[in-house]
Amino acid sequence: MIGEAVLRAGALIAAANRRLGNWVAWLALAMMLLQVALVVLRSVFSIGSIWLTELIVFANAIMIAAAIASTWAVDGHTRIDVLRERQSPLARSRTDRWCTALLLLPAAAWLIWVSLPYAISAWQTLEGSRNVGGLPGFFIIKSLPLVIGVLLLLQAFAVLLGARTLAREDDEKGGVQKARGEAP
Repeated sequence: MIGEAVLRAGALIAAANRRLGNWVAWLALAMMLLQVALVVLRSVFSIGSIWLTELIVFANAIMIAAAIASTWAVDGHTRIDVLRERQSPLARSRTDRWCTALLLLPAAAWLIWVSLPYAISAWQTLEGSRNVGGLPGFFIIKSLPLVIGVLLLLQAFAVLLGARTLAREDDEKGGVQKARGEAP
């Protein structure tokens, strides 16, 4: 009963990270359209826009921050597969869990610890752009390292709880839709 609830919690975390990744993937299209608009404004109308330039940078930063954990949730990160390719699925799962516990959890905790004062300071002053005519809300961008740490920590818990292992087993058995949290 408790084990099933824990697995379900891990699966919910992993599904939330995947959905977040799918949502922010649309920022790539938005960035491309904004960049085209900026080039047309500059080239055709000789109009520069600091606001538009910073909006593209903001969208890129948000997309990267959200994509880190969501890429991990779908097992999409690049690895050096010298040992991994020879491992069974169970051994891979164990390796993932050990590496998560020994390497990623401390790194994510350190990132949160270091970035928290930085983010708090930016929010207290509601820090804006350093450029005249730039976007307000630079404090949001300064909070992204903290967001990355939290998302990685949540995904680490999902991995440690076995959610990704269950998703792989379901995929191998044909339950791709179920593993992704979609209706069959």
